[in-house]
Amino acid sequence: MGVAYLNMEKPENALEKFSDAIDLDPKLAEAYYNRANVHVKLLHEEEACRDIKKAAELRLPQAIENMDKVCI
Repeated sequence: MGVAYLNMEKPENALEKFSDAIDLDPKLAEAYYNRANVHVKLLHEEEACRDIKKAAELRLPQAIENMDKVCI
């Protein structure tokens, strides 16, 4: 659902849905990664870095590859 909101250009709704997913499963790396992407879109640099680091910690390959781009 979060991805759908992101595709519809509704980032606040996407943030809420990704946060809900994380609340349900704190080890869901994709939710952290997707929420990081929303934060990037909203220029929330600290939040984006925090979330992508968490996704990388959970071993999501895309997060590991892109962490240096987000955490400047």
